[in-house]
Amino acid sequence: MLIVDDDDVDREHLRRLLRKVNAKVEIVEAIDQTSALQLLAEGRVFDCVFLDSRLPDGDGLDLVDRFAKLSTVVFLSGTDDKTVQNEALFRGAKACLGKGAVSLKSLNQTISLHS
Repeated sequence: MLIVDDDDVDREHLRRLLRKVNAKVEIVEAIDQTSALQLLAEGRVFDCVFLDSRLPDGDGLDLVDRFAKLSTVVFLSGTDDKTVQNEALFRGAKACLGKGAVSLKSLNQTISLHS
């Protein structure tokens, strides 16, 4: 699984929850668009990509369609902007979660629906 998020606390929270869902899951992290795109350029493929809406070097929406071709994309947003969430779904995200709503239950539901 890949977590693309520039916030250390948010990445740590998601990493801990993912370990509770599956203790053996491999988790790779990227802190910006550049490092996420580098992983794609290296041919890395992930079952699931958790993609933050705002990154220091661009908009997370710009990455959705690139990752959605090979992976299940879960779009994470710190706001409840339905326009952005709808755009993420239109571009290929399978789910949109508010960062405040990311919990063990929501991850279990999201991963089981799309695995």
